[in-house]
Amino acid sequence: MTDFCLAANVTTPEVQIVPGMLAYTGDLEQSFSVLHCAGYTGVEWITVDPDRLELPILDQLLAEYQLHPVAVNTGRLCGELGLTLSSPKQEIRMAAEQRMKKVMEFAAHWGVPVNVGILRGCFLPEVSTETTYGWTVEALQRLSSFGTQYGVTLLLETVTTKMTNFINTLSQAAQLIRDVNQPALGVMYDVFQMDLEEPDMQESIQRYCALCGHVHLADRDRKVPGDGGLDFPAILKQIVQSGYTGAYSIELEMQPNPEIVHQRAAAYLKLLFESL
Repeated sequence: MTDFCLAANVTTPEVQIVPGMLAYTGDLEQSFSVLHCAGYTGVEWITVDPDRLELPILDQLLAEYQLHPVAVNTGRLCGELGLTLSSPKQEIRMAAEQRMKKVMEFAAHWGVPVNVGILRGCFLPEVSTETTYGWTVEALQRLSSFGTQYGVTLLLETVTTKMTNFINTLSQAAQLIRDVNQPALGVMYDVFQMDLEEPDMQESIQRYCALCGHVHLADRDRKVPGDGGLDFPAILKQIVQSGYTGAYSIELEMQPNPEIVHQRAAAYLKLLFESL
């Protein structure tokens, strides 16, 4: 298999840089140069305020380094701005939806999906489970309808219980999708998260493949694939055989530095995909 697209998470210039980010941060031209030389062909944007970005400049840089966007990541809307779709505070829920619409318009420029991970929030003791779930369903119905207008799909990312108690498995995500009942809503596979929460990752990959619109790759402890014990040959073979033909983004700890991490990940994954 030689026609796969390998992408890297990259922050846009307005994002606040904090320690431990699972992305290439800083100067875009420098980041893109490293990614291009290492063999990447895709970028997964991490953004918080697309209105502050100049799309012609981004397009020019992408073209120069032969990269194309594959998805937009919304994790920093929660991490940096404190926004969630299920906050007990109505003004925060409304602000989360409005900012999501801005992000979706940004994604529509390239026709790529937008993920919904920790942005959905969590169950809190002071709010009933039914109320939190209902707020989330209603928000995703409105946002999915908005996405249909712009040709943008939302993708639920399952997240470990260490980060949230709301939608930890693909079966839970699939139920939420059924309850939302909108076409512009699917799931994304994050093999790091799935290893922690899925009873049988291989079975889950096959069962929910029709819903999958994007894939995140990381080994255990967010190490470079091949360094942490996950059986990546078997995992990627199962994803490919399930019929998935989209892009793969790496989401790793940047140790010892982003350049080495991205080079090592690309070298391993390129050889692995070529063997499939």
